[in-house]
Amino acid sequence: MSWAAAGQLYAIVIAIVTPLAVAVAVYRTRRWSYVVLLGQFVLFMEIGAIAYVIDPSPAPSLTPMLVAAFVVLAVDLVFMVWTLYRRSRLLQAPTTIAQIDAANDRGLISRVLTIGVVVLLLLNFKPWVGIACLVANVAWAFIWIPRPMRSYRMAVASDIGASPAAIFPYLVDPERWKLYRASREPVVVSVRPEGPLARGSEIVTRMTGTLGRRIRPYVVDSTSIVTELVPDRSYSTLWKDRPSERAKTRLEPTASGTRLTFELEGVQPYRPASMGTMLDVRDTVGARVKELTATYARLKQIVEASPSQ
Repeated sequence: MSWAAAGQLYAIVIAIVTPLAVAVAVYRTRRWSYVVLLGQFVLFMEIGAIAYVIDPSPAPSLTPMLVAAFVVLAVDLVFMVWTLYRRSRLLQAPTTIAQIDAANDRGLISRVLTIGVVVLLLLNFKPWVGIACLVANVAWAFIWIPRPMRSYRMAVASDIGASPAAIFPYLVDPERWKLYRASREPVVVSVRPEGPLARGSEIVTRMTGTLGRRIRPYVVDSTSIVTELVPDRSYSTLWKDRPSERAKTRLEPTASGTRLTFELEGVQPYRPASMGTMLDVRDTVGARVKELTATYARLKQIVEASPSQ
């Protein structure tokens, strides 16, 4: 078998196997960010393989560009092994947002190396596909630089037939949170100092995160700080681990009682956003809105049934 025929056969295998592997991967993760990963280089590999099947030229030969691709691939494989090892350590005990950010940085480096390998291979065999891959990835990286592209927000409101003074203790007293908060919400590990919230209070919560629905999750501890508190009116928090995210809970008197409102605004860091996580934020925010709506419904039942309202 000639080198040209062998190259064409290999391209046929890639063209057939790649879509099957992609289907399995998407089924396991069910995350848009993973689709982005596949689109950044797997899509172009598929296009390049099909193009080579149709036109098997040039014949495979050890060019300087192929040597460079093999060198980058070797570095990438070593880095991937190290990254997977570090990720396995994250699964052994509760981790922090800083550790998750470091893991995302390693993932981004590995992704850039992999894209580099694909671009070099495609430039060697089908230059127009390689250029398209490079241009598409550079354009994608620039899309997420503006902060508005990485901004997100959520808002939940509930009308409760009670006075702000009757509702406020349920919002700021950690001992009362378990009365109406769902068990699937982020678990409160501690409040420092102990007792009802005050300006400067730090709330440590524990939640689970995952790279996909069928991938083992990791446990994350994070801290929020109360930055402002007005008795019977409102309190605001800042996510200490990611100061770009702030939230405010307000109580506003109405003719029938009180309107309870929660609002949150944040900006996703550039590095995870460039990896496609902003496409998953919408689902995350939607799930959080659903949970908080149910939480406020339970709080409404409890407060309105209280004789001291």
